[in-house]
Amino acid sequence: MTVSQKQLEANKKNAQKGGVKTPKGKAFLSKRRIREIASQYTNADPDVVALARMAEKHRQAVRVAKKAKRRKPKNYLKPTDYLTTEQFAKIVQIVRSRAEAARAKDSCMNRAVLNEMLVILLAETGLRAAEVCNLKLKDLPGYHGKHEIAVRSGKGGKDRTVATSEYLSRCLTEYAKRYHSSRSLESWLFRNEQGGGISYRSIYSKIKKIGRQAGIWPYIKNGKLRSRLSPHKFRHTYATLLLDVSDNEFLVQNQLGHEKLDTTQIYARTLTEKLRVAVKGFHNRLWTNVNAENSPKL
Repeated sequence: MTVSQKQLEANKKNAQKGGVKTPKGKAFLSKRRIREIASQYTNADPDVVALARMAEKHRQAVRVAKKAKRRKPKNYLKPTDYLTTEQFAKIVQIVRSRAEAARAKDSCMNRAVLNEMLVILLAETGLRAAEVCNLKLKDLPGYHGKHEIAVRSGKGGKDRTVATSEYLSRCLTEYAKRYHSSRSLESWLFRNEQGGGISYRSIYSKIKKIGRQAGIWPYIKNGKLRSRLSPHKFRHTYATLLLDVSDNEFLVQNQLGHEKLDTTQIYARTLTEKLRVAVKGFHNRLWTNVNAENSPKL
């Protein structure tokens, strides 16, 4: 047996165990080596194809492991991860003015009306964009008479209900009566131009455009004005404000559909209104004995 044949046999045995050992100790079989083996021994040894497949699977496993190692769990929110009440008011002002103008001109629903309802729903419920895509008329408060929205096939394929305010229930009922009166309960709440359910990509692009128009966290990329606003930022805003006013992590966990309480506790570390009041009190106490003329007041 020649040296190359011995190396081939060794490579095949090692590949069956997980791959060829490189000088760094990692199991790996290069694409070049696979091509060489396949071109020389395909007719004589049909196991070469299986060898190549095992090597490719190994490479994919290594890439996935490296990516998972780099990814760190998020344990806090950045200032650009949630909206202030002033920023939210600015967004509502833009979408509402355009929706009112559209309703005055035509009784048919258009993008401006849909955008307004979409912003209100995201902010008032904290739903994920994918969960909004799955909403149907039968899931709304106007159908079952309770101030709740039925969320079907949420993250992890789980169903749950999300409590809503009376204002949101009224908005959804009026929206459905005005623009979906002749449709069945199985119809989508938000539809695309073809009549099917709206896509996540469509919601994402709509919110991005609204963010640019409202000037929320703007930045320039490739010479174009962009915004860091996204549908999930409304979810963060909902969670921080609800936790702030309720001071109940289990309630927020149930509303958001978190499997673990640790995920909900991320929002407890955010600079909420209670923490702002505490910081203001700390500041005033710190500067108590400083000359009044030089003391900054909040």
